[in-house]
Amino acid sequence: MDEDFVFQHSLDMLFDSLKRQKAYFLYNWFWHIENLQRVEVVKEFEIRHNRKHPGHQFIHLCNTIKQMEAFQKKGLNAVFCNQNAMVDENIFKPLPLVTKRFDAVYDARLKDYKRHYLAKDIESLALIYAFDPNIDDVNYVNMTKRELAHAEFFNHPGSSEYIILEPSEVNQCLNLCKVGLCLSAIEGAMYSSVQYLLSGLPVVSTRIPGCIDSVQDGVTGTLVPARDAGRLAEAIARYIVNPDLAARHGAAGRKRVLRDYQPEAIWSELAARYHALLSAV
Repeated sequence: MDEDFVFQHSLDMLFDSLKRQKAYFLYNWFWHIENLQRVEVVKEFEIRHNRKHPGHQFIHLCNTIKQMEAFQKKGLNAVFCNQNAMVDENIFKPLPLVTKRFDAVYDARLKDYKRHYLAKDIESLALIYAFDPNIDDVNYVNMTKRELAHAEFFNHPGSSEYIILEPSEVNQCLNLCKVGLCLSAIEGAMYSSVQYLLSGLPVVSTRIPGCIDSVQDGVTGTLVPARDAGRLAEAIARYIVNPDLAARHGAAGRKRVLRDYQPEAIWSELAARYHALLSAV
């Protein structure tokens, strides 16, 4: 669920249909909420909800350890479950004998908070983006595409109409590039950062929560100040002129993801929580 707590209204029908039953709900937080005042809002929602539906219980899936600790401090049932653990390392992987054609790639929705403008001076740039005309600002999408007209849009092969790329196709596109970019102003657990790392790319990212959780500065990538296009360009150039450094950071990134984002550990923790809840019935 997102940080605006849309579940208060969007799930009322589901809650009401289960009002006389014992029910357990998993809340997957796509964003991270670590501020205790904001966690208190979630706590208050649960209190109000449980007055109306006393048989309902919640497990919050948190993207960071700090978020989990904040939720637990407020008495909420929370586990660490970074959504990036669901990225398949068998799909996203380095491909042999692929020539790198682009200096940098940015995989992100064409939203203002993704700050694509920071990449406008990168001459050898490739872009991947998800698009839904029902939720995306078409005018903003078109404006961004005009500003970055020099870039290769992988979703428009041969300048064709927009197509959705399968995960394996995204991996093929990433392998054509030398550096992965994360330029957001705000972020939750950013899928593309882990996809870059699993594909063997070093990552250049703005220093914001969400990105810094997966990118280790000087180990798996480089963190730069927010809104600093000059430092961004310098970090990319450092990898371009030093391919050995890029290879080391890319390999270290994949190794770290495989070590720290193990879905088996998450399933084991969730199973333990389920058993604890069921044994208390």
